[in-house]
Amino acid sequence: MKKRFSLLALVVALFTLVLFTACGGTPAATLNKTELSMTVGTEFTLEAALTNVQEVTWESSDHKTVDVTADGKTAVVKALKAGTVTISVMNGEDVLATCEITVAESPLSVFLPDGKLVLRINSSATVKAVCLTELNGEAVWSSSDEAIGTVEAQGMTARVTARKRGTCTITVKADGYAASFTLMVGIV
Repeated sequence: MKKRFSLLALVVALFTLVLFTACGGTPAATLNKTELSMTVGTEFTLEAALTNVQEVTWESSDHKTVDVTADGKTAVVKALKAGTVTISVMNGEDVLATCEITVAESPLSVFLPDGKLVLRINSSATVKAVCLTELNGEAVWSSSDEAIGTVEAQGMTARVTARKRGTCTITVKADGYAASFTLMVGIV
């Protein structure tokens, strides 16, 4: 009797295992980071290793603090303002994995009234970035649209030139920190 019961228990266990495996198992995800510290203006790519699931969605608990741009198993998170958020990898309504992100203000900044610079077409202005910590690297300046505004940089100082009507973002990066401002050309 005991042998029959043991044999029956073994058969039920194997049947359950085969059925569970055939149905795909429990969806799961593991992230390359579960905690992350960032500064305002920086980005980081989160990567998910998925098990028993093909598609996931990514959610930020506060899109005003950290924005998420997802592409399947990866998501670029961008720190927008100081605070703490949770990024979740979702399968439908189920949370598969999370990453807690703490965002601090960047010690790098460009001081402009209202965070923007307004210029007429073909005019220029000199702007200066300030960093509250010692920098080990070089400052790199860029424009999000060089057809609207260009940047000629020398260290922490840059000359911004308005090219055509429109709006673009001027960014300076140094030692992993970033600061940016809006350039408005010919817009009153």
